[in-house]
Amino acid sequence: MKLILLILLVFIGCSGHKSTSTKKGFEIGVPDSIKQIGYQEPVSPNTALLILEIVAVYSTPKFICGSKKNNTCLVNVLEVKNSGMGIINRPIVNSQLLMSFLSLEPTLKAGSVIEAKTIEYLCLGTNSKTSYTVVNQKLKE
Repeated sequence: MKLILLILLVFIGCSGHKSTSTKKGFEIGVPDSIKQIGYQEPVSPNTALLILEIVAVYSTPKFICGSKKNNTCLVNVLEVKNSGMGIINRPIVNSQLLMSFLSLEPTLKAGSVIEAKTIEYLCLGTNSKTSYTVVNQKLKE
């Protein structure tokens, strides 16, 4: 009898509490009060969110970290919005960098301002320490 009562109590205790904080299809967002105090969306490790101005778009491959890269642009860093853990050489505002793009939008031209998600790669065995590849970009308006 005691064993049945114990099993019943354990069963009720385990199944009785259900979280009601999320519902199916409901996404929990960041409250406006937290956004106002400077909350930034987290980014993946070795990733930085940057505002870049395109200085030059190159139609021929350029050497970055000792290897030839297509889809390259010379960019000016206007703003570093956020960076993830593991960034070794964080880009500096107003510096010019040669960056490779995974996919280069045909509408990008000198003077375009974009918001870019970039991934840092260490340049092993070369004079430069870091290169950045743009994995996602959108034009700023």
